[in-house]
Amino acid sequence: GKAGACELISGGNILIKKGFIGRNKGTAKAAGDFFAKFIENVSVEAENVRIYEAVMHSKIKARDSIEVTEGKGLIVGGKITARNQITANLIGSSLATKTLVEIGMMPELKEKLKEAKDKNQKLIDDLNKIQKSVELLENIQKRGIKLPANKRHLLEKLETASVQLTDEKRENEAVLEKLKEEINVSTKALVHVK
Repeated sequence: GKAGACELISGGNILIKKGFIGRNKGTAKAAGDFFAKFIENVSVEAENVRIYEAVMHSKIKARDSIEVTEGKGLIVGGKITARNQITANLIGSSLATKTLVEIGMMPELKEKLKEAKDKNQKLIDDLNKIQKSVELLENIQKRGIKLPANKRHLLEKLETASVQLTDEKRENEAVLEKLKEEINVSTKALVHVK
């Protein structure tokens, strides 16, 4: 049937035989695929999104692909994001309606990558500060000056912190590499307007 200003959540697929008019309140989240005749003022997240006639003023995030090729096959207004492919007969409008199309990398992946890079830089900065403090205290000891108890305790804490931060940096770099691999997978992304 039809759907209106409602929230649809599915661990599998969502199928709406007619249309989904969300009035800027309608949302659909599917672990699987999303199918509808048309959508208007709706937010959709799914693996694949198949709309048979038109997408109007909606926000779609597809982890794989979006296809709007039957009937008018129109995407107009809103923001359309897919990892691998967006196919439609017509995208955008000559009117002042803004249609944003993003392909290749999901926004969440961009954000995770930015967070991992920022964290890595902070870890590098913190490690450099610790290393300078450790070197200062070790140089004092090398000159034959015995460190007071509080400075010896500080040196131990700094050395422990250095080991912990080094481990954390190594883990974060592994996360960075994994994210970069995911980004490289999406380099064959395609927008196809028939």
